[in-house]
Amino acid sequence: KIDLATEKVVGAEALVRWESPELGFMPPDSFVPLFERNNFIVKLDFYVYEQVFKFIRKCLDNNLPTVPISVNVSRNHDKPEKFVHDLMSLLKKYAIPPRLIEVELLERATLDKNLLREITIMLQKEGFRVAIDDFGSGYNSLYVLGQIPANVIKFDRGFVLHSIHNDIGLTIMKNLVETFKEISFEVLCEGVETKEEEKNIVECGCDVIQGYLYDRPLGVQDFEAKYIAC
Repeated sequence: KIDLATEKVVGAEALVRWESPELGFMPPDSFVPLFERNNFIVKLDFYVYEQVFKFIRKCLDNNLPTVPISVNVSRNHDKPEKFVHDLMSLLKKYAIPPRLIEVELLERATLDKNLLREITIMLQKEGFRVAIDDFGSGYNSLYVLGQIPANVIKFDRGFVLHSIHNDIGLTIMKNLVETFKEISFEVLCEGVETKEEEKNIVECGCDVIQGYLYDRPLGVQDFEAKYIAC
């Protein structure tokens, strides 16, 4: 995640990939839907959280600079109290400051928007930043977002691409960014792949960008070597 004002790395997002001995490299869309159906996704989420906490703990123990890492929450977590309790237990196990973790929620993750608001408030009380992911993907509504006091709005790549290549789209996006910033949201655009896209997004007033223009997904060791150990 690149801060457009400073052009520095200010964060990263933890993503899951499966290196199967039998099937080879498997992207998440090849196994996550199954794990959502059989509820194994809950265990996978917490496996990812623990790997992130271990990585941050290693950086802190070795006095290495680190950046906040974002983690995703699947739609299967329907008990806010239990989720936050289990997350905090794991966080305390590794003694990680909550400020180094950003929790990304999908507005489409649940039909109960009160539940989404509840989990957002509970996470923020514990010191986490909360992001609403995939804005513009066809699920989010301005009304719903007005009820959820998140810290960050992440614009979906598809929405960004359809907005920044014509005057009407650019005008809509500029006004959306301005509106979100007026109510104290940080705005992040994801999936940026070209300098032209970056230029147009800068003109829209976006705060932070992530995407292949800066780097492709990296394994933990490569990320550490390139952005941490240096």
